[in-house]
Amino acid sequence: TREGKQTSCVNQLYLPPESLSGQGVIVAVIDSGIDYAHPDFRFPDGSTRILAIWDQGAVDQNGQAPEAEPPSGYDRGALYLREQINEALQFQRTSEQLQVIPQVDISGHGTFVAGVAAGNGRASNGNTAGMAPEADILVVKLGNSQEGGFPRTTEIMLAVNYVVQYAVREKTPIAINLSFGNNYGSHDGNSLVETFIDTAVNAVVGVVCIGSGNEGDTD
Repeated sequence: TREGKQTSCVNQLYLPPESLSGQGVIVAVIDSGIDYAHPDFRFPDGSTRILAIWDQGAVDQNGQAPEAEPPSGYDRGALYLREQINEALQFQRTSEQLQVIPQVDISGHGTFVAGVAAGNGRASNGNTAGMAPEADILVVKLGNSQEGGFPRTTEIMLAVNYVVQYAVREKTPIAINLSFGNNYGSHDGNSLVETFIDTAVNAVVGVVCIGSGNEGDTD
């Protein structure tokens, strides 16, 4: 929201001499998926701002594996590219869109996070634009090892590896949002996933934003 950005002292960065908007940067959202039809993730002509969606646990509307293949070098899920997303957006009804790309953000968390990070505010006439409204968006919907469970560390590491490789290939700076919180590991910076993230990000011009958890006032 406007109030949130004002409180975070971000608004001044939109003005000269910085004039920052996210243009030329990839915002990668590793989370619960995304509502790819939401206006905030689309250009004025209605086409998508999303570069790709890798749904690690992809199934179609019948609960079967979709025809789409995973990213090259990976063994799970389905990768949907910008062209396919735009094909889905040609349809008005959600049921028809899902025939093309059967990816749904069930919890809404990934969509919310993506909106805060990079929504352009088209759904609210600019009132709720995100931090980087002109950034490109790259999405990984984390797969769950079991129904009702949480993604394993391996899913998170695969997701980070994929988006880092994407940024290296495109020679583009990247901001990775990994706020799908968990409380795994030793919490001292030396766990497998922590050291992996540190090492992976050294390969790109970028930053990783990680949620500190939802434990609130608990121990």
